[in-house]
Amino acid sequence: MRVVQLHPCPVIAMIEGTVWGGACELVMSCDLIIAAEDTTLAMTPAKLGVPYNLSGILNLMKVADMPFIKEMLFTAQRLRQGV
Repeated sequence: MRVVQLHPCPVIAMIEGTVWGGACELVMSCDLIIAAEDTTLAMTPAKLGVPYNLSGILNLMKVADMPFIKEMLFTAQRLRQGV
């Protein structure tokens, strides 16, 4: 993820289907996200009782609002893109 964040050119994520855990953080590290209509995102560490790492949360905060982030991190439920 650090390589994506530090890359000198824009990085585009094209996603379809489900994006869970570390893959979700990787997508959120990109400069532009293009997602299919049926794409869902989930931060699964909450299901295991594991706190999510700070750098991942900071990446989420760059692209999503706080209620969306809290719902993802606290519930570990799959959320549709664009919510």
